Amino acid sequence: MAPAPAPAGNRGNGSRNLRDMMAPSTTNNTSETSRPPTPAPATAIPTQSRRTPPKLTTPEIIALNNEVINATTGKAYLERIALAISGKPYTIDAISEILLHTTQLTGISLPAQTAIRAVAFVLKEVVTDETTEIIARHVTAAISPHIAKLQDTEEKLTKLSTDINATSASQTCN
Repeated sequence: MAPAPAPAGNRGNGSRNLRDMMAPSTTNNTSETSRPPTPAPATAIPTQSRRTPPKLTTPEIIALNNEVINATTGKAYLERIALAISGKPYTIDAISEILLHTTQLTGISLPAQTAIRAVAFVLKEVVTDETTEIIARHVTAAISPHIAKLQDTEEKLTKLSTDINATSASQTCN
């Protein structure tokens, strides 16, 4: 038996127009070969998310043979390849900038670039959150004594007002 001809909107080129996709199927054959493959749902997990984590532990990675073995050799390396400026302090913001510039080195794969960028942005966020917390603590510490004095003054004024009202009431009764 010969296969049924393709519908008018689907001439074997894999494309279908909206009218053809919305029209009810005229066959009960579910193995229709002229249909394009069903696209993956929008919520499908990207391939990158399903990768297994690295096999080495942090101490094993640190122990690998590399010219950078500590912070001192790390700073020297970053300055030698012009990712850091000699003498400039290594603040969290500076380290975040170094990470972002690292993504522009040749030979860095897209997953590595993406991971490095993620770390750079998370570092900036952590610094912002910590800075906000520190400022809030300092402001609270600075204004707490003044607030205590205001509360004390408010209590004294309330007592004084009550005393004045009581004195005034007793004088009007006499």
